[in-house]
Amino acid sequence: MKTASTTAVLIMFVISLSGCAKKAKTTPPAQAQAPVLPTSRMVYVPEFPGLPPPPLRDVALVVPPPENPEPVHPRKTNHRKTTVAKAAAPADVTAPTADKGTPAQASTSQTQVASAGASDASPIGQLSTSGEDSNTPGRQNIEHLISETENGLNGIKRALSNDEQTTSAQIKTFLAKARQSLAENDLDGAQTLATKAKVLLDELKK
Repeated sequence: MKTASTTAVLIMFVISLSGCAKKAKTTPPAQAQAPVLPTSRMVYVPEFPGLPPPPLRDVALVVPPPENPEPVHPRKTNHRKTTVAKAAAPADVTAPTADKGTPAQASTSQTQVASAGASDASPIGQLSTSGEDSNTPGRQNIEHLISETENGLNGIKRALSNDEQTTSAQIKTFLAKARQSLAENDLDGAQTLATKAKVLLDELKK
């Protein structure tokens, strides 16, 4: 009987030991863990309000003023005064030389001036020195030319314009001077004047 009880006590002791061992091996219950937050919410970044763009500064373009060139003053030339002075100088130089001429040279120059004045005194024509009288053929031809021209002028019966009246007056003037030259025996002058009157009459009749 003692052996059976002892065996039973041993079995119970072994069972208790095994139960303690199992009880020791059991893990404690896991503690409640806090929920894991996403990475984007781990760090809080405050949102700043939108800032206005920086104002643009007005840059004034400074243009340098154009350089004013100095006005060029034209140089005054005294060409005219110089020319007048040079032109007056020979007159002053030649004046004394004229006074130094001999009396013979002075008389010769006066004779030449007198002859030149005499040649310019008769522009119509030189007086005829051939001694022709009123019966020579040359004088008769001039008288016939004067009469023919005068009759032709008087034969125009139409009305004349202002220019034609001026031409008619010139014809009469030439005829009157031609008759005067005949009276002075200036046959060359009379021939020239009568011819001019005849030419004007022909133009007037056209």
